[in-house]
Amino acid sequence: MSTRLNRPHGLPEPLLQQLTSAREALLDVHKSLLDEERARYELTEGAINGSYHFLQLVIGDPWFAWLRPMSELIVAIDQLLASRQLVLPADAESLLDRSRALLTSARPGEAE
Repeated sequence: MSTRLNRPHGLPEPLLQQLTSAREALLDVHKSLLDEERARYELTEGAINGSYHFLQLVIGDPWFAWLRPMSELIVAIDQLLASRQLVLPADAESLLDRSRALLTSARPGEAE
């Protein structure tokens, strides 16, 4: 039996699991942030009329722009995990590094 069948992305299993875990954690944080921002938006700007309207706001309204890097990172991880091509470990590690940087970046005025 080929190890390629066990690791469809060509990644070592520990790295694949790290990436999958990072994706799940990012999704949890992203959902929490979206829920909180939606509530803040509705208090300030008025009710959001359904899921489609909310999606359009998340994609295009400046209010939600600060969340887009996380959204884009989740999409990049999903694309890598869905790839049928051989994925280099460095590509997966780069996404993990981006995840760490995104979640641990100091805010302006804070020590790093």
